Amino acid sequence: MDAYPDWVSWQYDQLHLPEYFHTKQGYKHLVKALEHPVEDTYSAQEFYALAVGLGLRDINYAVFGDIDLDIPDHVTSSPLGQEHWDNLLELCQPEVDMTEKGDVRSRYVIQHLSVLMGILLTLPKICQ
Repeated sequence: MDAYPDWVSWQYDQLHLPEYFHTKQGYKHLVKALEHPVEDTYSAQEFYALAVGLGLRDINYAVFGDIDLDIPDHVTSSPLGQEHWDNLLELCQPEVDMTEKGDVRSRYVIQHLSVLMGILLTLPKICQ
């Protein structure tokens, strides 16, 4: 989990990700971390889901906005766009290291990441 950006944490208490995420390098840092195989444990897969979810949430604000929120300039002027959103959606199902027998909870997380990806892929079509 050392490969993940510092903001990938349950203790991260800001509404939006830091300015660094909204740069090409900041985005690449997240993607590079997500491309590593994930251990077949609940905590590792939960952490992976958190990273994807936080990234998707902030890119969603950058691409689609939100009239009810005061979105910071570094998010509204973010160079990250629809293609970055789509790329993160493709990463919603991690490559899991299955060298050891996994527990039921880890399989549960994998299944639900797949369902989440399906829902998110159809969301833009439903909202049109």
